Amino acid sequence: MYLVGAGKMSELAARHLMAHGCASIFVANRTYESRPSLAYKFKGQAIHFEDLHKTCERADIVITSTGAPHAIFRANTASCSEPPQNRPMFFIDIAVPRDVDPAMNKLDGIFVYDIDDLQQAVASHVADRRKEAERAEAIVTVEVERFQARIQTLDVVPTIVSLQDHLETSARLRSIACAAPRNHDARPGNGRRGPHPRDRQ
Repeated sequence: MYLVGAGKMSELAARHLMAHGCASIFVANRTYESRPSLAYKFKGQAIHFEDLHKTCERADIVITSTGAPHAIFRANTASCSEPPQNRPMFFIDIAVPRDVDPAMNKLDGIFVYDIDDLQQAVASHVADRRKEAERAEAIVTVEVERFQARIQTLDVVPTIVSLQDHLETSARLRSIACAAPRNHDARPGNGRRGPHPRDRQ
């Protein structure tokens, strides 16, 4: 990775790319004092700004963020306009005004991205995240509804158990009543008396 400009934006970009596996870094800046410090912070190599166009082909990614009033990378720039074969070069231009001439995007093997491109990528990413958030929210809503239905079911369980016990008790009482003997003659007052002694005469 090649950093052109040693400002805050360049440092943030370098941190992000180094965290995602960027192996080496070159730093070129018009101000000599800031160039070695940023290179040292990321264990990179400081490059004289005058050697920028001769050395930029060393990197796959060039991040440029200078305060130059005009483009410092043009289609006729030596080395930078002729990337090594079978290896593309990416220019990420986060400067305002732009450091990279848009015409470089027409060269074979060179891809240029500016602030507008990055904003579109961010907007697309935000839209994707919003869709994922809506999908997650729908899943949470369904699960909450299931949980509430479960809670309501648990609330009526004691009533159901009590009703079931009542029905079982009633059934047992009916069974006992049906099994009891129905001999009405054995009750007091209903038995037959024997013949009176007078009747035997």
